[in-house]
Amino acid sequence: MAEKKTSFVLPTDCIEDLEDFTDAEAGELFKAILIYANEQKETEFSDRAMKMYFKRIKKYIDSANENYEKVIQANRLNGAKGGRPKKETEENPKNRTVIEKTEGFSEKPKKADTESDTDTDTESDFKESTRESTPPPKKKYGENGNVMLTDDEYKRLAEQMGVSKRNEYIEKLSDYMASTGKMYRSHYSTIRNWWRRDGGDERKKPSYDMDEIMRRAEKLPVYPGR
Repeated sequence: MAEKKTSFVLPTDCIEDLEDFTDAEAGELFKAILIYANEQKETEFSDRAMKMYFKRIKKYIDSANENYEKVIQANRLNGAKGGRPKKETEENPKNRTVIEKTEGFSEKPKKADTESDTDTDTESDFKESTRESTPPPKKKYGENGNVMLTDDEYKRLAEQMGVSKRNEYIEKLSDYMASTGKMYRSHYSTIRNWWRRDGGDERKKPSYDMDEIMRRAEKLPVYPGR
């Protein structure tokens, strides 16, 4: 006995052809279609037009049933094999070996790499922090080589005091520290304080700006004697 179906599909354009039939004939055709879809039994029609219409719908139902059976068979085969088809990596033993080896290594935490990355980052941060906190280097000035100034401090003293006064106070500080053994935390601040104490910041510069001339003279190239 054929398996009974609970539903089936009809093409929507079949209603256009039904308009040529009476309501009674359309009802008879629809009843015959339901019987065939459910029990695969054909109804005999004496009317030629009704017979042709039924055959067209029958052909459509047969095609739909055939496609449905193909899907059912495919699902049954897959179920018998244990589910969905296996992937290529699962069917190929070589690929499976590679995967197992890879997963084996990945199960272990990469402790060495983590420590290396952490050490590298920490060392980099430490160097960057040290670079930012390290003061600029100082150079030795004065006859005794005991006055320590950075390039920026040496330049600013010339801008504030003039080149000649800068050199004069550098020598004063150098001689004083050498003779007394006294030490100062900032030689730059000491020179400025001494200069201000002597009223240096209140002195009027000459109109020709001798200090500017001296600063420019220091930048001139020095050629060795022939």
